[in-house]
Amino acid sequence: MAFASLSDRVGRRPLLAAAVLATATSTALFLLADDVGTLLAARFLCGIRTGVFTATATATMGDLAGAERTRRVSTVSTAANMGGVGLGTVAGGLFAPYGANPTHLVFWAYLAGLVPAFLAVIVTPETVTARQWITRRRAAPAFLVAGVAVFEAGLWARSLPTFAAGTLLAGTGIGLAFRRGVGGAQRLADPRRRADLLSTYFLFACTGTIVPTLALGLLDQTINQDVATLILAVAVVATTLANALSRPTTAIA
Repeated sequence: MAFASLSDRVGRRPLLAAAVLATATSTALFLLADDVGTLLAARFLCGIRTGVFTATATATMGDLAGAERTRRVSTVSTAANMGGVGLGTVAGGLFAPYGANPTHLVFWAYLAGLVPAFLAVIVTPETVTARQWITRRRAAPAFLVAGVAVFEAGLWARSLPTFAAGTLLAGTGIGLAFRRGVGGAQRLADPRRRADLLSTYFLFACTGTIVPTLALGLLDQTINQDVATLILAVAVVATTLANALSRPTTAIA
């Protein structure tokens, strides 16, 4: 999975904070859902953040505890994960007969529980010290991922300034990636076939702008437009991160 080793590169706390925010987003989607598409999007986002949070939190505990306490970390991690699953089921069961509007109240309670979780992430010391995330070759994916996140936030909040800011960030990322690709093609091409290689590059670049539009159009015919955009945004972010993390360190700057 593209996110599995991300905390080893960018640090534990950013991933933990992102997982908490993703949890809040998926919970909000559950609260607002009025169709199957929104529920599926919320569940999909919930699944992603579960994997990221579980792996990163366990790695963080291991870093903080040290090699001599590996067994204790495993015990605590297992108890927290399995206990959380059981506690969630029990809590949901209690809300059903005793709570007013239980299908919504349980999610409001969950959102409230995320507040101390986020505060805990803030006060947790960072255990990853070696970073080269925002370097020349990382700038493009960093801007693109941030832009997509802000763009989606503006779309769901119906905020034009936020939407515009996200568009600007994502556009900057795309521009940096495009420039870097052109530079790489220029350097790698045989001088006798440079125009041929560049034309192929431009063809694939144009295709890359058309495919997401067509995909959004197809999704929009079957599910809510906001949910369709969210699904496409998640796909773009996952693809971008997977590509960024799979590049060799000797990649062209």
